[in-house]
Amino acid sequence: MNDKKEFMSENKNVGILASKKTKRYLLSYMIVLAVIFVLPLFMLLFSRDLTLLGANLLFFELNMFLFLVLMVYTYITRSENKNWKIYTYSFILSLSYLIITFIVFSLFM
Repeated sequence: MNDKKEFMSENKNVGILASKKTKRYLLSYMIVLAVIFVLPLFMLLFSRDLTLLGANLLFFELNMFLFLVLMVYTYITRSENKNWKIYTYSFILSLSYLIITFIVFSLFM
C-alpha cells in the first residue's frame, strides 16, 4: 500500500514540474512570436520602403510556422486544455499581424 502512495506522489510531482516547464516554454515562445510580430512593423514605419514587402511576408510565414509548432508541442504534451489561452493569443497575434501589415502597406501606396 505504501508503494502505491509513493508512486502516486512521485507521479504527481513529475506532473507539476512538467506543467511548470511547459508553461515557461510556451510563454517564452509567445515572446519570440511577439518580437517577430513587432520587428517588421518597425522596419516599415522607420524606413518607408515598400521593398520590404517580401521580408514582411517572410516574417509572417515564420510567425505562422512557429504557431504551428506551438500547437503541435501543446498537443504532444497533452496540455491543450490547460493552455487554451495560448492558442487564442497566438491566433489573435497572427491575424493582427496580417491586418496591420496590410494597413501599413496601404498607407504607403
